[in-house]
Amino acid sequence: MHRRALLFCTAAAVGLGVHAADGADAGEAGAAPTLTFTLAQMQALVDPHFPAEEGVAGVVALELQAPRLHLLPEINKLGAVQQARVRAPQSDRWFDARFDLRFALRYEDVDHALYATHLDITAMQLGGLKGQTVDILRQYVSGWLQLSLVEVALYRLSQADLRRMALFGMEPGPITVTDDGVRVALVVKRP
Repeated sequence: MHRRALLFCTAAAVGLGVHAADGADAGEAGAAPTLTFTLAQMQALVDPHFPAEEGVAGVVALELQAPRLHLLPEINKLGAVQQARVRAPQSDRWFDARFDLRFALRYEDVDHALYATHLDITAMQLGGLKGQTVDILRQYVSGWLQLSLVEVALYRLSQADLRRMALFGMEPGPITVTDDGVRVALVVKRP
C-alpha cells in the first residue's frame, strides 16, 4: 500500500509538472505535489481592475489605485499598499490617502481562483484630514477596501492545471505564502 501511495505522489508530481512541498523531492514518501506562483503573476491579475472609483453621491468619493502586493511569509499572508485619492464630505478638494492591508488567501472551486480573505487594514493615512471627517471616511473606506480586493482573483488555475489535477484525482489544499511566492498543496480529491 505504501508503495502505491509513493508511486501515486511521484506520478502526480511528474504529470502536473509542479514542485514537491517544502522543497522535498517528489519521489520522497509523503511529499505532496504543489502548484506554485509568483507575486508578479498575482500582481498582473490585480492591475487591470484598477483604478477604481467608489463613492456615495454628494457625501464621499474614493479613487483607488492598484494595490502593490507583497509577501508576508512569517504570518502566511499577503500584504498590499494601496494609494488613493479621497474627496471628503461637503468638499470639492481631493486628498491623498494610503492604506496598508494584510490578508489570507482562499480557494474558490466555482471559478478555480484564489481570492483575498480575512482582510485587515493595518494603517490608514488620510493626508490633511482631521476630526469627524476622518471617522466618517474610515467607515466608508474600510468597506470599499474590503470589496476592492475580495472580489478580484489573485490567481486563476489554468485549464492545463485543472486537467492534470482531474487526471490524478487531486484538488487544491492548504495555501502557504513563502519568500518566493505562494504554494498551493494538492491533495487527493474527496469523494
